[in-house]
Amino acid sequence: KFNCGVKTTDLENISEEALIQIYPNPFSSHAVVQYSMPWGVKNGVLTISDLFGRQLNNYELNNIQGQIEINTNNLNSGVYFYSLVSDGKPLLTKKMVVQN
Repeated sequence: KFNCGVKTTDLENISEEALIQIYPNPFSSHAVVQYSMPWGVKNGVLTISDLFGRQLNNYELNNIQGQIEINTNNLNSGVYFYSLVSDGKPLLTKKMVVQN
């Protein structure tokens, strides 16, 4: 076995390097999501889902880290989930509360 000293990241550890945070939470119509994806991740998407797992909104993420403002005027009051997704695989999911 050849070891060239390059560290690789497997999918089990990738969620430890991915970060997402929404503020304020709870919120009414707009919120800001700060995100950071692991190095080497491509095709990042922020998804908003309901309690049944239905994807309601998708936001393309053009940078490995940054922030994006989301508009939830089309959502009723309730609990939703926001996920950081790369190449179709969720890296991290958290809960958000919409209060209209």
